[in-house]
Amino acid sequence: MKSLLILGVCSLLCVAPNLAAVTYQFIAADKSAETKICVAAGNDQRGVLRRKLENYSHNFRLSTNLIDCNGMSLTQFSYKYGALKSFDFLNRFTSMKNRVRQSVTIKDIYSYNGADSTHVVVIRVSAK
Repeated sequence: MKSLLILGVCSLLCVAPNLAAVTYQFIAADKSAETKICVAAGNDQRGVLRRKLENYSHNFRLSTNLIDCNGMSLTQFSYKYGALKSFDFLNRFTSMKNRVRQSVTIKDIYSYNGADSTHVVVIRVSAK
């Protein structure tokens, strides 16, 4: 019975993010290396993010905690915009003050409208 309940919850959690899909498009406000790192983190490009961080500084812990994207730490920025691959990668190197404080949010999925379920949000990214 427990395994059936867990399976049901897992399948619901897999479907839930697709119900209200929002696509974010990140545009760099300048051409600095920090802004490019922020854009890679927001676009959930883990490989690109890793290479850019290696080129920026070989110390991932230092660069992860020093770079701010739109007023948030790099880890908080990737979490806010749903870049979970980037978040998982960055979270290992993040100090306690820059960690994400996760919370549970309940959304009304009854108001789901299948015809207009996805839309693009353009966000200008700056590390300054």
